[in-house]
Amino acid sequence: MNFKHKYVFLFPGLFVLIGILIFPIIFVVRLSLSGWNSYNGLNFIGLENYVRLFTDDPRFWQSFFRLSFLSVTTVILQYVIGFALAHMVGKILSFKDFSSFILNTNDDYSSYHDSYLENFFSRVSWSSK
Repeated sequence: MNFKHKYVFLFPGLFVLIGILIFPIIFVVRLSLSGWNSYNGLNFIGLENYVRLFTDDPRFWQSFFRLSFLSVTTVILQYVIGFALAHMVGKILSFKDFSSFILNTNDDYSSYHDSYLENFFSRVSWSSK
């Protein structure tokens, strides 16, 4: 089968991509390369904003280093706390116990109770009918 109109289905996604991602990026770059005042509106000044930002603005560097410190600190703390909690949970609950609870992989096939997942999905399927 030869579908010549198959690319038409890409247009909605392409329009969303352009509208939500690409247009705002281009607009912000245009604004960053422009100067603005209430009398003249936008006027193109090139890289003058960036030159002034990196050379004349001490608050930029203070903010940059403060934000960098905060970002690095929070990432390190999240990893340390996450690994510590995972280690504690791993010590308390071994994977064998967890898998036998979820999947009922023990050798006792004569038990009346189904596994947790089978019980959950059977209830979901009955409630949706």
